[in-house]
Amino acid sequence: MGNKPTSKVLMTTLHASLVTCLSSLMTVVAAAAPIGDAPKQVPLTEQAVQSVIAAQPDIKEFAKTLKSPGAELNEEQEKAINEIAKKHGFASFDDLEDATTTISMVLASIDPKTGEFVEPKKILQQELEDIKADKDLADEERKILIEELEAAIASDPKVEHVENIKLVQKFKDDLDKALE
Repeated sequence: MGNKPTSKVLMTTLHASLVTCLSSLMTVVAAAAPIGDAPKQVPLTEQAVQSVIAAQPDIKEFAKTLKSPGAELNEEQEKAINEIAKKHGFASFDDLEDATTTISMVLASIDPKTGEFVEPKKILQQELEDIKADKDLADEERKILIEELEAAIASDPKVEHVENIKLVQKFKDDLDKALE
């Protein structure tokens, strides 16, 4: 499956498929790529967005078959996940993952109340302030979240293809339903 470690590729996409809130942006930026590296973003088309939406039920079914989310995929599982991607118009699972990651990053940057796009770094900075102020979090959990957020902020995430913003906004309701 390309040059990405299989379990990391699967985990990134499955996580992005299930989370559409601020934590998805933090995960995409902080965990999907090594610290200091931004996740791969791709220019989206309407067809790609619709294909990501259509692929979600198959991806969720596939995820149910895994023994553990971090486990290495065997040859049969790799073939199955690539078949899902191809069924939905992608050349490979890597391409589906890149589109899903791109969509997740944009979605996490859309204000749920106004529908307006907000720069990812501003969202992360606000999340960091919220975590620091949250007295209900255990100290160890707070420390980990702060480290992850600070690493994500340091990477200065930006949406590379601004045309993706309007496209994701157009399909926001369908994406929210599919990725929940």
